[in-house]
Amino acid sequence: MNINLTVEYTSNRILVKWSSKELDTLFKENKRSVSLVYHCTVELNDYIVGSTVIGFMLPIVSKSFSKDKINVQINLPISQTIVRQWCLYRDINNVKVQGTGVYKKIIPKSFNKKRICLLYGGGKDSLAALKIFAQNHPDAEIFISRIHWSVQSQQKHKQIFENVVLAELIKIFPSLRYCSVSTDIYSNVKDVKTARLMNMAFYHSISLPITYSVNPDILNHSYDALEFSTNKGLRYKSARPESDLMMTELLRQSGLQTRVRNISFAIPGYLHLDILAEGNDDFLNAIYMCEDTRERWCHKCRKCFTFFIFCLYKNLNQSEFGISATRLASRYGILAKVTQQIQSLPRGDYVPLASYEMHHSSLGHLMKQVDISSLAFSNDVIDMIKTIKNHYSECESDDSMSIWENAALLESGGDEDYLEYYKSLGLEICRELEITLQNKTLQKYSF
Repeated sequence: MNINLTVEYTSNRILVKWSSKELDTLFKENKRSVSLVYHCTVELNDYIVGSTVIGFMLPIVSKSFSKDKINVQINLPISQTIVRQWCLYRDINNVKVQGTGVYKKIIPKSFNKKRICLLYGGGKDSLAALKIFAQNHPDAEIFISRIHWSVQSQQKHKQIFENVVLAELIKIFPSLRYCSVSTDIYSNVKDVKTARLMNMAFYHSISLPITYSVNPDILNHSYDALEFSTNKGLRYKSARPESDLMMTELLRQSGLQTRVRNISFAIPGYLHLDILAEGNDDFLNAIYMCEDTRERWCHKCRKCFTFFIFCLYKNLNQSEFGISATRLASRYGILAKVTQQIQSLPRGDYVPLASYEMHHSSLGHLMKQVDISSLAFSNDVIDMIKTIKNHYSECESDDSMSIWENAALLESGGDEDYLEYYKSLGLEICRELEITLQNKTLQKYSF
């Protein structure tokens, strides 16, 4: 299979088109292209643009046509070393890439002050990571790099984040530096599963011009500890330190001395919320878990449900953060939907509407701590919460709500300072080399 990529770019925009009937089949008619628009100062040149495009296009073509041998021609100079690193990062072995012209590496601008950049969504994981790095590196310049990609609307995705979330972040971190990029790749493909083939390469490649311009000492992405179960093959491989080392090497081949990290590797999902609530509730005002682009909380998804249950667990007033118990319990609200789904399930079974599979036991931990007698809601809402609490009463696990010490040491390269920080927050530390949790199925985690 032959695919010809034609790339055009300006000072802040990259446009990718192609000549390939096979690749056309993955995209909607009249949307057979991918564009990236950067809303901050970036340096775009042949070298950076070529690596960016290869980074997100190769996983799509390789995984979509995995039985074919694919030759990709691109109208930019390409380093075969960089191509090999992208292929290694996403386990690609059926694609060859040929560039055009003379390849010339560009040396990025250096900075005296330590810089930390976070690939940032705005949910519990990335916000907790921001708090952790800011409090452990008070003298560093902190940047967040965000991709506006929503299928609903990239523009609305950008607006709700900047108008609702960024304003709160700036109150907490006045010197925070914000960078962002919009892309239509998710809205242009026929099936979002095609876009998901990029995995973490989506974030690293599309953010590469920002990373290159910032030239950070640390580049962090956030995938929580429960995402990478090691039974039946490695799951979410790109969340593990081994993959971060590959991306670190790719950036070094690009002229950057940046270390890629996933600080969340040792932190089970809902524990991020504990970290955010500890000491200063203001952090929770800056959370953006729900992916609706019309309002901060849609009240219909599992992420809205999660935050509401956390508020119950911590005895926080959910209305102060924009959550309405009445809307959650309405006909189309997620609290009502979860209660209804539970009626058809054996007690303790995984509830798909309530959480992701790997968060089942963590949700059980939260529900076990909820004090029904302290709730001040209508009887209908309290009855729903009672039903949910009863369902989860036997599936709680303390290991799903403690810092995993060996994971933290593996991710940090043996740095114990972060463990001391977690202890200072009063968090429990789990010292097991292997952890097994009962979620939808038994999940094993080893380090």
